[in-house]
Amino acid sequence: MAQRFTMPVAAQLTGEIVNREPEKCDELSWHPFEALPDNMIPYIRRAIENYRDQAWFSSFGWGEV
Repeated sequence: MAQRFTMPVAAQLTGEIVNREPEKCDELSWHPFEALPDNMIPYIRRAIENYRDQAWFSSFGWGEV
């Protein structure tokens, strides 16, 4: 399964985005927080969820802490 790197940005950005590194990235697309794609890199998904939920710290991926 391919994974997707996603980064939260300002809520009002619109327009066409351009993939300037097609050898590294299959697709770029806009998604609302409530409808993130399934094939995201897990720690990026967690970062976006934390941002949305205003959780400024997470130990995701570090096992039992």
